[in-house]
Amino acid sequence: MSRPRPEGAWDSWVTNADYPPGSWQKGEASAVGYTLAVDAEGRPTDCTITESTATAALEAETCRLLLERARFRPAQKPDGTPKEGVFSDEIVWKRDQPEFAEPFAVKVAFTVDVRGQIRDCRVVETSGTVPADMQRSLDRRPCPGSTRRKVPYRDAEGRPVARAVTMTISADVVPVSVED
Repeated sequence: MSRPRPEGAWDSWVTNADYPPGSWQKGEASAVGYTLAVDAEGRPTDCTITESTATAALEAETCRLLLERARFRPAQKPDGTPKEGVFSDEIVWKRDQPEFAEPFAVKVAFTVDVRGQIRDCRVVETSGTVPADMQRSLDRRPCPGSTRRKVPYRDAEGRPVARAVTMTISADVVPVSVED
């Protein structure tokens, strides 16, 4: 005897885009354990919350989405004919944000000496909310390319010269107009 097996990309049954706006605004997050009754055609017919610290809204949304989207290869009897079965798992509602959730800018300054070596590299200005991963990277090594091959700038006669460089890294995050 077998159990129902998920069909397709079952990680798309419930996604972060499905977060109920009210739950998002309230900062609600939780794991919701569930059991689905699955008919002999592989469709869920009932959803039971088995373990949860979530609000009723997140529990209800979990079951609504699973009943709408989940599909299975049905369980099988010993002779291979489809039969009803149950499937259990959990959905984790977590308030993830895109990497660039807010506008930001970082200005980095450094000098490239006559040998092409980057010197005096520093962050001179930041604004907005710099993504955490980017901030950690800037804290370790603020200059992109500081491990690159050493290539100096050259003047009009071709002699190596030092140059001060200022670079700005920025992200603008704006709404997209959606046409009906």
